[in-house]
Amino acid sequence: MKERVFQEYKKQYNKKFKDNSLINEFFKTYVLDTIKDSDILQELNKNGRDLEKIQPLDYLENESILLRTIRVCVLLELSKDYTAFKKLNKKIKTDKESIVDVEFEKLLTQLIKIQPK
Repeated sequence: MKERVFQEYKKQYNKKFKDNSLINEFFKTYVLDTIKDSDILQELNKNGRDLEKIQPLDYLENESILLRTIRVCVLLELSKDYTAFKKLNKKIKTDKESIVDVEFEKLLTQLIKIQPK
């Protein structure tokens, strides 16, 4: 699942931006920086990971980070450019704050638990 989500993230990013060198920085800004610190620390501390080598894909083992990445993919797909993305992103409260769209969260949580056949 995490590989499929990450491939979709890259695909949506590449549709909107010319500079592929910022893909990891974009992930950090719009996914990691909006997640509760405890979720990030949980992934960082898993199996004594080398922090120098950890990539965005590695973070997607955490359900909260995976859900946020799916949300970013959806927002990228819905927006025609970066400005539109930022406007849409502002409408969704970050995961560090209370989430208004609880039903969306529940639906996404159920969807990621379904394994493809």
